[in-house]
Amino acid sequence: MKQNIKKKKIFKLRVKNPKRLLIFVCIIIILFLLPFANGKEKMKQKEYISLIVNNEDITKKLDNEIVVKDGIQYLSLEDVKKCLDENIYQEDKNIITTSERKVTVLQLNNKKIEINGSNIEIAGSAYKDDKGIIYLPISQMQNSYDVEFLYNSEYKNIVIDNLSKRKEKATLKKDASVKEKMSKSSLTLEKLKKNDIVVFVLEEKGWAKIKTANGNLGYIKKKLLKDFGVEREEIKQEEITEEPKYKKDITKSNIEKYKNRKKIISQIIEEVVKKKYNRIKIIYKNKETDAFKKFKLEASAMLKECGVTVVYSS
Repeated sequence: MKQNIKKKKIFKLRVKNPKRLLIFVCIIIILFLLPFANGKEKMKQKEYISLIVNNEDITKKLDNEIVVKDGIQYLSLEDVKKCLDENIYQEDKNIITTSERKVTVLQLNNKKIEINGSNIEIAGSAYKDDKGIIYLPISQMQNSYDVEFLYNSEYKNIVIDNLSKRKEKATLKKDASVKEKMSKSSLTLEKLKKNDIVVFVLEEKGWAKIKTANGNLGYIKKKLLKDFGVEREEIKQEEITEEPKYKKDITKSNIEKYKNRKKIISQIIEEVVKKKYNRIKIIYKNKETDAFKKFKLEASAMLKECGVTVVYSS
């Protein structure tokens, strides 16, 4: 009996003021539901710039911060190599980057860049910061990489899309909120209006992963989308099935320096364009060196820009 009395006393002490407890619980519930009241949703506040490449957020893969100076966006050389161009390299004072059709040469603190042998003036230049990190003016290099480039300062997004990749779009049936995750209670990235057009990335569990015109990559219910359509198909590499008529042996050529490689490539372009060849073979009988790897990257890009496909033979 004494034990039961003690338990009752303890219980009474714990719920001495049930009204206060009820008020406290109600306040907690109201605070939780407040962001959703009257259509007010909790918006995500970003303190950093996101990098979206080909519909993938790769911000967490970056080793260095994204820099914005005088309206120009910069990525470190390390991050460009890791996320955009694994074949970028330095040779003497030159920073050389190759894409499918372009060879671009930059130098530190020089606003003139060379694209496929032609000099172009850009607004910003590559530079080295106080820590010795080299930064490239990535927003000025969209022609180098054959990409669409977008910087949205309001939402803090940099978007880079390769023009050779497939692109599918869709239209919103009605107003909708873009969520950070596949959940209605997830943070809202952006609010869209009826008939807004978005890039459709993929479908998962009834949700559509989309990219907005402002560069936000998030989710909405797929049933809210209509008028799906492919704006751009993926460009596939052409395969050479027949033996090219034009052959060039560069085995004895000096290809150690970029200026020498560029001269040889220019001579080849002049010959094949004159004779209207669209497929050629380049022969190199020596052991494959770093210099020949660079030659292949540079020659393939510059010749493809001229409509010429290259195969290599040892």
